[in-house]
Amino acid sequence: MSMSGQVPGEGSDGEEVFINEEDIINEMPIDEEDLPDRDDEDDSGDDGMVDLEEDDSAYAFRAHTDEIYAIACSPTDASLVASGGKDDRGFLWKIGSAEGVVLELSGHTDTVCTVAFSSDGNFLASGSFDGRINVWNTATRTLQGTFEGSGSGFEWLKWHPRGHLIIAGSEDCNLWMWNADHNAILNTFAGHSSTVTCGDFTPDGKLICTGSDDASLRIWDPRTAQSRHVVRGHGYHTDGLTCLSITGDSQTIVSCSKDNSVCIVNINSGQVVGSLDGHTGSLECVGISPSYNWVATGGMDQKLIIWDLARQSIRCTCNHDEGVTSLAWLGSSRFVASGCIDGMVRIWDSLSGECARAFAGHRDVVQSLAVSADGNSVVSVSTDRSARVFDVSMFKRGSPSASALPTAFSPVHSLPRAASRVSSALAAYTSLQPRPSVPALSAVCRVSLEASAVWFWQFSDYNIREYTSRRAADAFRENRALGDVPTMAAAFAYGKKQLEVAKRQAVVYSLYVPKTKNIMEIKLQ
Repeated sequence: MSMSGQVPGEGSDGEEVFINEEDIINEMPIDEEDLPDRDDEDDSGDDGMVDLEEDDSAYAFRAHTDEIYAIACSPTDASLVASGGKDDRGFLWKIGSAEGVVLELSGHTDTVCTVAFSSDGNFLASGSFDGRINVWNTATRTLQGTFEGSGSGFEWLKWHPRGHLIIAGSEDCNLWMWNADHNAILNTFAGHSSTVTCGDFTPDGKLICTGSDDASLRIWDPRTAQSRHVVRGHGYHTDGLTCLSITGDSQTIVSCSKDNSVCIVNINSGQVVGSLDGHTGSLECVGISPSYNWVATGGMDQKLIIWDLARQSIRCTCNHDEGVTSLAWLGSSRFVASGCIDGMVRIWDSLSGECARAFAGHRDVVQSLAVSADGNSVVSVSTDRSARVFDVSMFKRGSPSASALPTAFSPVHSLPRAASRVSSALAAYTSLQPRPSVPALSAVCRVSLEASAVWFWQFSDYNIREYTSRRAADAFRENRALGDVPTMAAAFAYGKKQLEVAKRQAVVYSLYVPKTKNIMEIKLQ
């Protein structure tokens, strides 16, 4: 018989006791699946409730059996994604698909550390530490070819921006290049004295830029495999390069290093033309905005910094709880996504530096990020063995707009009334607008009331470039880059300074917003 005042099965001091069969009044079956795990019991709050981990992902891919390091989104199919990981496997899979796996990228015998689609989406390449690159046809789901180097592992691979050429950086200090159409090696680029850690083709496809653990940057001619420029030593990085990015005009490289530094290099001259000082830890990721003259960098100092490349200054700093491992601009918008050691994916407004959204879901370090072709999804991979898809469609329209400008720019006329007010100049604007040589519709235009000339300041990339036309029949001619819109707008609004071309009186500055068909004006007297 159990002791009075005690729960059957428990002694006075907590030791285990036994009960007699005759003491049992009734037996009740218990489904063990309904019982909380002991770990969950230990983690319960004072109210006895079990805390469930948040998951903001719209879809999770879980075919990998070990840590995932690589991710890529098809440039032509918004639902198609490739991933690679420590389980020596890669996968081609579809977002939201019940089946998930479209194709297993088999054949590797070591970690698949890099995956990439060709620019037309027809091919997918997977690279591994086993020293092998496999190329797959995405339409037929078949192996197109296998490329091997010296046997040393590959760190990364990139496709030519328009063709089916592949370059890959290796632990053997070399860069390798193959033709995927003909399954042929084209060139080996020798010169680095340590692992080639990062690199890419210039956007025009004419040159190759690579960075190495030897703290040097090399600019190569892909036809001859010879270095055009070697950047190293005084004024450059003092430790290995970790990542690099190239501006859309193929003129500038932004490189990052373990030594906390960010350097700006002119591709044509091979000269270091600036440095961006602000990080206090190793740099892990870099990305140049496709729309603005800005670059984002992230590092182990728990910072994502948005820089103005023209001024070589910080626009804003986005602080994280832990180190930043990866980043990706959300298309042409002003938003940038970051992946972090704390497992979070965050969306940042590059104008204000504020966190617009934080996505939970991963249980461990986010290793890499990619954005889907339609811009609706950010796909992330983690050491928690999962790839997750987050809906970012609400940020697609985050491109520069009237709302982003100072309030001094206010809508004062609808398009017809504005056209009437400056009829001769806007007639020239309207007649020239469809010409191929004219920039985008979203343009800041300077209209002289004398109608002797029309100036257009391109606004679509959030930077002002001056174009002139003396006669309505002329095409536009680009004069020069003048700066970014917020700075110029502030100058107009507060009268602190004026452009040299704005010294005349009675000049109207107008911003045409196509979606609202409004003209925004400010007049300088």
